[in-house]
Amino acid sequence: MFEFIWPYVLLILPLPFIVAWLIKPLTNGEGQDALRVPFFHAFSETMGPVFHVSPFFLKSLFFFAWCFLVIAGMRPVWLGEAHYMPSEARQVMLVLDISGSMLERDFMLNNKRMTRVEAVRQMADDFLRKRTGDAIGIILFGTEAYQYVPLTMDMTTVRSMLKEATVGLAGEQTAIGDALGLALKNMKDLPQEAKVIIFLSDGVANAGVLQPQKAIDLAQSMGVKVYSIGLGPDFVGSFFGQPIPNNLDEELLKDMAQKTGGSYFRVRSTDDLKQVYDQINRLEPIEIEQLQIRPIQELFWIPLLCSLSLFLIGFILKGRVS
Repeated sequence: MFEFIWPYVLLILPLPFIVAWLIKPLTNGEGQDALRVPFFHAFSETMGPVFHVSPFFLKSLFFFAWCFLVIAGMRPVWLGEAHYMPSEARQVMLVLDISGSMLERDFMLNNKRMTRVEAVRQMADDFLRKRTGDAIGIILFGTEAYQYVPLTMDMTTVRSMLKEATVGLAGEQTAIGDALGLALKNMKDLPQEAKVIIFLSDGVANAGVLQPQKAIDLAQSMGVKVYSIGLGPDFVGSFFGQPIPNNLDEELLKDMAQKTGGSYFRVRSTDDLKQVYDQINRLEPIEIEQLQIRPIQELFWIPLLCSLSLFLIGFILKGRVS
């Protein structure tokens, strides 16, 4: 499709006529040109045979040259067929518990016993590998909560940093409220429908400044959907034959998911953890914007070349006016 990018340049088309009307040619008061060369014709005859050009033809030549120049200034282009590319993305913050209890070796993967944090790292890496177009960030928490990786679309960096996450970096206790609050702080300026938090913990809230319920209420008011994961087996051993239950605050994690419109998942094995990540991975992507790509071919050089050619011919013929 042919189109002018700057069509308003057409307004200057009558400019030469306005200038000619306002500025009269300089004369000697008797209707003759003020500057005359009396021997011009004799000089021109020495240059060989000459031909004469009518003033109307010369003015028409300059007029068309000006028209082509104006057309070039209007920036004509040829627009190719439009291609629409949907841009789909979510802003996902992984909030991972790295308190001391994450060193418990009660998970199995490929017949090999491993710690909880090792299982989380491996399953989360598989989850991140499947994410395309999303911005991912990581919050780590124990006694303290801190931003480990800011929201970024560089999955290579996120996966590399995740592998280096070590238990004990943030202390031995569990600051659930602070961790959720820090994640929300990093997402406060994002579109509401694009914000998702995946919150994983294996303990109870026993540290931090921000109360977990206040953090949950804040997430609800911000429209942030939280998918909470309770990690660890039902029992972590026995005492005099009596099973010792896992120290996990399921009610808090369930409340976190329910109030924010997310889901709660109970994970007791690596298979459970993989299924959870697969379910979250199937979330409908958020369509942020539809990008339209249309190839543009610039054509201004064609009328510009025509204009310069006509101006050049006109100046050459100017001395031949009869």
